[in-house]
Amino acid sequence: MSFLDRIKGKVKRNEPEDSVPPVPFDELAPADNPMEQTIRLVPGDTQTPEGAEGLRADDSSIISEAAPSEMAAEFGGSPQADTGDAVATGLPLIGHLPAAQQQRALLWLFGLGLVGLVVVALLALNASNRSAAQVAATGQGQTQSQRLAKSVSQALVGSPAAFPEVRES
Repeated sequence: MSFLDRIKGKVKRNEPEDSVPPVPFDELAPADNPMEQTIRLVPGDTQTPEGAEGLRADDSSIISEAAPSEMAAEFGGSPQADTGDAVATGLPLIGHLPAAQQQRALLWLFGLGLVGLVVVALLALNASNRSAAQVAATGQGQTQSQRLAKSVSQALVGSPAAFPEVRES
C-alpha cells in the first residue's frame, strides 16, 4: 500500500480483512527520550505532563528570561561611541582604514561596477545590431541570387522577358 493511499484512506482490494490496520501517524513509535515526546495542551488543563517537572502550570512561555552565560559578555551594555579609530573589519585591502573611508572606497567600487555594467550592455546592443544587419544582408543576397538563377535559366531557354532581369541583377 502506498503512502498516498494511506492518506486518502484507500485500501487495496486484494488484501484480506484481517490484515494489519493502518496506524495513525501520531502513534507510529514511542519516543525514546521524554524530551522528544509530543505534548498536547488543552485550555484549562493544569496537569503537568510526564518529564516536565520543572514547568509551572501557569507559565505558558517556552522562552527563558535569562540570557545564556556565554553570550552575556558579548552583549553587555550600551553601544560604544565611535571614536574615529580604525577598527579592523576583515575586509581585504581596506580593512585597516576607518569606516568612513571604507564606505567611500566601496561606494566608488560600486559606481565603477555600475558604469562597467552599462558599458557592457551598450557593447552587447551594438554587437546585436551589427549581427542583425549581417543577417538582413545575407537574406537579401540570397533572394537576389535566386532571382538571377531563375532569370538566367529562362534566358537560356530563349525567353525575351528574362534578358532585362539578367541585366538588372
